[in-house]
Amino acid sequence: MADPALKKNPQSQEKVRQRSTPRIDLYDEGFPFRDPGFIETTASRVIFGVLGHCSKAPDMGLIVGSSGSGKTRALQAYKREQYFVHIINCSIATRSLGSILDQLLRQVSATRHQSNYQTIESIIKSLSEFPSLLALDDAHFLSWPQMELMRSFYDRARCGVAFIAQETLYDSMIGSRKNYVWEQLISRIGIHYRLEPPTEGDVEAICQGICPELDGKCLRYLFDRARGPGKLRAVTKLLAKAAQVHVKEGVPLDVTLLKKIDGLVTFKGGDWL
Repeated sequence: MADPALKKNPQSQEKVRQRSTPRIDLYDEGFPFRDPGFIETTASRVIFGVLGHCSKAPDMGLIVGSSGSGKTRALQAYKREQYFVHIINCSIATRSLGSILDQLLRQVSATRHQSNYQTIESIIKSLSEFPSLLALDDAHFLSWPQMELMRSFYDRARCGVAFIAQETLYDSMIGSRKNYVWEQLISRIGIHYRLEPPTEGDVEAICQGICPELDGKCLRYLFDRARGPGKLRAVTKLLAKAAQVHVKEGVPLDVTLLKKIDGLVTFKGGDWL
């Protein structure tokens, strides 16, 4: 029997209808597109090497690369294997000291105090007790006080610190008219690496992990796509959308379909269309 409340509320009826409408499961066994999980690439091997150095030395490192090159995926994969890694997610919405402290307090055995100073002292004490690595993802969003906080952790707790960022961070460090304010930080960076564009092997490994049925023409097209804006992330999204159309419409998953779908999600003038 239908719920009387639903009869009085058409919006609730619509929500129930939407929930009961079958949807294509991207990860269904019969669906050609599947989430491959983490796939090792040239960039991830470099990131693993830099993170390993920073944690063992300990040292301060900087890894820069374009958006979509796989920095975050590699960092998350490294974290799953190394319990001593503390990931701090940076964004334009979390540019206060408090946001950094909150994230660290959830990962280390430290005590929150009324003052930031006392909280920082507690975190430094905790980080000093065991080998630790602070990995800052999207570090180009860090404010200057947050940068100085990382320097303090590095100096006083003797923990490793790794900044993972877009290329703008390094450009700011060396190209600023006020580069003297960066000197304290730059002088501590013992290893710096700028990620290279994806290789053909990287693209093939990811595409074969997602959709093994792709032919050579598709792989060549996707390799060219990976060299443009969005890098490997753009390739993954493009392939996922093409696979959806392939299943829903029965259209062959070939280079013609990839080009048509790419025309709908192409990056132009700073916006995804």
